[in-house]
Amino acid sequence: MPTVSVSGSVTSPTGEQVFLTSGSVTISVNLSDVSYANGASIAINVAEAGSTHFFGYDIYFVQSATFSEAIPVSSLGLSPGAWQLSVLVTDYYDNTTESLTNITVVAYNTPQITSWSGYRCNSTGTEDPAGTYVKVLASVTSYGTATITAKAKVKGTSTYVKTTTIPNNTETILSGFDSSSTYIFEAVATDDYGGTMTRSFEIGTQPVPIDFLAGGKGVAIGKVAETEELFDCAWPIKASSIDLDEPIPVESGGTNKSSWTTYRLIYPSSTTAFTQLAHPSTAGSFLRQGTSGAPYWTSPDDVRGVIRSVLRYARTSNQSMTSSSATKISLTSRTEIDDSGILAVSSNGIKVSKTGYYNISAQIIFSA
Repeated sequence: MPTVSVSGSVTSPTGEQVFLTSGSVTISVNLSDVSYANGASIAINVAEAGSTHFFGYDIYFVQSATFSEAIPVSSLGLSPGAWQLSVLVTDYYDNTTESLTNITVVAYNTPQITSWSGYRCNSTGTEDPAGTYVKVLASVTSYGTATITAKAKVKGTSTYVKTTTIPNNTETILSGFDSSSTYIFEAVATDDYGGTMTRSFEIGTQPVPIDFLAGGKGVAIGKVAETEELFDCAWPIKASSIDLDEPIPVESGGTNKSSWTTYRLIYPSSTTAFTQLAHPSTAGSFLRQGTSGAPYWTSPDDVRGVIRSVLRYARTSNQSMTSSSATKISLTSRTEIDDSGILAVSSNGIKVSKTGYYNISAQIIFSA
């Protein structure tokens, strides 16, 4: 009779617990004689713990006295919970034997760094904005044990000046940080199964009223100057009671004009920039291909409606270009087209009688 052993060991983790996504169960079968093996079959079935209702997973046919197979848990179709695994061996002479083992399938998540912070301090851990020590604290949740590695590098560089292992949920003092440099601190959490997560924060230089870089081309306010040809300000700015953390109101969009004429209609491509709209435009715009093969507008009102909807979302300094100001935009007449007679106005709308590209003039009038 063949003997069957079912190993409760798994590739990740060890023991009878196995991860739903990355674990596997090793099935080991020892057929006492190779004659029994020729034509032998191994049927693997699973059932919920305490249940006798097994369902089949797979059947293997073997040609040797020993058999071992690592079966991925993800292919067994099991959800997290307790399961019973059955291995039924039938040899060449239809002799059968069965072995049962229990496994617990657990859901797996990579480690999570729920918080990662730090501040400059002195050697005893007392907060000191000019200190060359940094006290850090990392909080990590993980399945099993996670190792936390703290790493630090000068901002803008790739070489780490500090790499050390720190405990979870415990403040740790690290040394060797120049108060004249800005550092990026990273925490890397790695669990026993290879899962990782990384978080980072930045610690600036010591605060000083004003500083000039040694080369004479870098200036900083509220911090130490670190970069040539850069005015670097670490403090909020306020001028004439205007908090410069917010956008600065500029009349007439900063153009010093009450209106703006453009050849090719401009539209707001972002909250801070205007872009020229090329003609003929793409599908969905107000200039499109007509049935005669030439671009045309369906009607002047449709064009103005599109312009209004675009400008409704534009914000220029302290003024809003809304539908009321958009109505002040006028389309060109045929005299403003280089080739006279190309643009025609009829009851069916405005049509361009020849295929090609044309400069379309429109005027945007800024509201007061």
